[in-house]
Parts: sequence; C-alpha cells; structure tokens
Amino acid sequence: MPSKDLYGTALAERLAAALEKAGTKGEYLSYIHRDYCGHGLQYKQGSYELMEVYDGYPSDTIETWHSKRAFVSFFADQSDLSCSGADQKGPKCFSGGSWYVGNQRLTRERFEEFIKKH
Repeated sequence: MPSKDLYGTALAERLAAALEKAGTKGEYLSYIHRDYCGHGLQYKQGSYELMEVYDGYPSDTIETWHSKRAFVSFFADQSDLSCSGADQKGPKCFSGGSWYVGNQRLTRERFEEFIKKH
C-alpha cells in the first residue's frame, strides 16, 4: 500500500520551484512513452497543472492552480496514497477504475528525482 505520509510544505515548495524552472524549457514531470503515461505536472503560463499524459504529452487537465501558494498548499497535504488513485478522499487523483490505481501516478520518489534534475 502506498505511504500515507504527507509530502509537506518543504517538498511541495521545492517541487513548485523545479516545475517553474522546467517550464522555462518546455519540460514537465511525466513519463514519456507510448499510450497511457499516468499523471503529470507542469508549470505553464504562470499556472501549475495536474494532467493526464498520453504518448508522453499532456492530455486532459485535471486541476489548475493559478498561484504557487495554492499549489504548495494542495501538494503539502497529499501523500503517495492520495496521489495513487486509491484514496477516495483524494478527489483530484481518485480513480474509479482499478487499472488506473497506482498506474504511473505521482509519488514522493518521482518528485525527488524531478527536483534533482531541475
């Protein structure tokens, strides 16, 4: 079962900064391969977006945050469990279909790797 440990403000702030830096180069947090690539994040035109990714490209936007404060506040209160799609209390990431649960979802590990890269 994915961890229930909250990401916290420090990680969420570092993630926001990394997304902003990546966004200046047209990069975003996602897996890049054929077909369904799970959930990703990007910073684009002054906003942060949680999105589904297909074929390595952003597809459907799930949620948009228009301020860093709102983005950090949301992700500080999330965990691997809430982002996995298994937690019904995680409305932004909840998935009714079992195939999507835990399938290429956002995790602390992915955030840390992305932050190191950017």
